[in-house]
Amino acid sequence: MDLRYCNKLKIFPSKLESKSFRTLNFRCYLRLQSFPIIASEMEYLTSIDIIGTAIKELPSKLELLVGMGTNSIEGIVLKLPEPRTLYLNATSFKNMKRLRVLIFANVVLSGTIEYLPNELRLIELLGYQFPTLSFNSGPKQLALLHMPYSHIHQLDKGFKNLERLKVLNLSHSKFLRKIPDLSTGPNLESLYVHYCTSLVEIHESVGFLTKLATLDARCCSNLRIVPSILVSKYFTTLDFTGCSQLQMFPDIVEKIGFITSLDLSGTTIKELPSSIDHIFALRELCLSDCKKVVHIPSTIYNLVFLDVLDLNACTSFSMFPNYDQEIHGAFELRRLNLQNCYISNADFLGTPFSFPLLEWLDLSGNKFVSLPSISKLSKLSDLSLANCRQLQEILELLGR
Repeated sequence: MDLRYCNKLKIFPSKLESKSFRTLNFRCYLRLQSFPIIASEMEYLTSIDIIGTAIKELPSKLELLVGMGTNSIEGIVLKLPEPRTLYLNATSFKNMKRLRVLIFANVVLSGTIEYLPNELRLIELLGYQFPTLSFNSGPKQLALLHMPYSHIHQLDKGFKNLERLKVLNLSHSKFLRKIPDLSTGPNLESLYVHYCTSLVEIHESVGFLTKLATLDARCCSNLRIVPSILVSKYFTTLDFTGCSQLQMFPDIVEKIGFITSLDLSGTTIKELPSSIDHIFALRELCLSDCKKVVHIPSTIYNLVFLDVLDLNACTSFSMFPNYDQEIHGAFELRRLNLQNCYISNADFLGTPFSFPLLEWLDLSGNKFVSLPSISKLSKLSDLSLANCRQLQEILELLGR
C-alpha cells in the first residue's frame, strides 16, 4: 500500500486486517496522526515508511512486525518527529535474512541489538544508545553505516568482511575510543569521526585504504594515534582541526590534487612531513595555534598554488627554511599570518625572492627589535605591526 504525499487524505481505516501487504508507505501523509492497528502478522511485508507523518507514538503491535523474524522484510524505515520507544528483544532481527535497509531516527530502542543480518546494505541508527552493535560473521553487503551521536564504545569484533563499505559515519559518538582495523574494507571512501571526544586511536590500516577520499577527525580532543602514512590519492577532505593531543601528521605517499585547504589548527604537531608538497593543489594551509611547531619543511616552497599560510599563535615557531629559487621555483604566497608567534628575528623577510607576490602580512604581537628592509616585497599592500612592543627600528618600508 502506497499513500505517499496524500496530503489531503482525512479518513483512513483505523485497523489493518489484511495479511498480504507487501509495503506500508505513508511518507509525507501529513494528516496521519496514529499508525493503524495491526490485526495480525503480515508475513509478506517488506518495508514500512512513516517519514513526514504526524505520528507521535508507535503502535502497540509494531514490534511484532519487527520482532517476528519474518524472512520477507527487506527494509525498515522509522523516522519519528519526537523520540519514542520501540520495544524489541536482542535478537529481533536475527531471522530477517533479506533485510537490506534499516533506518531509525528518533526511535529509542528498549534494548541493545545483539544480532544484525549480514545482507544489510544501509544502516542508519541516529543516536543509538548502547555501547556495542553486533554483527554475525561480518556485514559483507554493507555500503553505508550512519551512526552519529551514538553511545557506541567500540565496533564489534564481527565488524569485518567490509568489501562493499563506502561510508562510515560515527561522528559525535562521545564514548568511541578506537577505530579498529579496517583493512577488510578496501572500498571505504568516507570516514567521519569528528567530535568523537574520547577517540584515542585511528588504526594504521586506515592509512592504506587506497580509495579513501574523506577523513574528518575534527575536534577529537583526545586523538593521539593516527596512521603514519596515507596512500590514497583521492582525498578531498582531510581535517584534524582541534585535535589538541595530536603530535604528528601522516606522510603523504601519492600526489593529491583534490585538497585545496588543509586546517591543522589547535593540534600539537611539531613539524609537517616533507611530503606536504604532495598535496600539490593546496591553496590554504592553516596551522593557527599549533604551539609546538618549530619550523616548516623547505618543500613548502613547492606548493606553487599556495595563497594563504596561517601561523597565528605558533609560539614555538622560529624561522622559515632557506629558499632557493633555482630549486623551488616561484613561490606565490599572497597572505602570511605570523601574529603572536613571539618571533625575535625577522631577517627572513629580507631574503630576496622569498615572497615576491606577498600582499598581506601580519606581524603583530611579535618580539623583534628591528624590522629589516622589506623593500623586496613589492606587492605588499597591507602590513600590521600592532602590539610589537619591543620594536625599536624600521629600516626601510616598501620601495613603491
